[in-house]
Amino acid sequence: MVDVNPERLQLALQLGATHIVNGKADDVVAQIQALTGGGARYSVETAGHASTFTGAIDCLAIGGACGLIAPPNNGAPIQWSPLNIVLGRSLLGVLEGSSNPDVFIPYLIDLYRAGQFPFDRLVKYYPFECVNDAIRDSKEGKVVKPILRMT
Repeated sequence: MVDVNPERLQLALQLGATHIVNGKADDVVAQIQALTGGGARYSVETAGHASTFTGAIDCLAIGGACGLIAPPNNGAPIQWSPLNIVLGRSLLGVLEGSSNPDVFIPYLIDLYRAGQFPFDRLVKYYPFECVNDAIRDSKEGKVVKPILRMT
């Protein structure tokens, strides 16, 4: 897992990540390629920055695929060469999880009940009036996914 937040990196290890890379480190792509023996089979880009977008593709092995969740720079044009896609890598847009919710949600619930998907460690609920606390906690890595309750 790559992140710039030390707390989220440690949580990733606790939840089963085999390796972590601080995104602020030098040459993240080279680190991932070294850890994976030449490149990852899959990457998922969620940060929405041009540099993380290109890094998520560049770290792939030939034939690897990158799932794009957040478009770089909120969809504004960026400087990018598709050369690394031509080299046998794939870029896939992911819309709302790209799953069948009738199948996927029960599957996730089964994993949770079996102790294999501790999503409760990833979320924290906040009353709507505490929206600023939710944003701060997310930025500080205290929570991965803040959920606002409209009460």
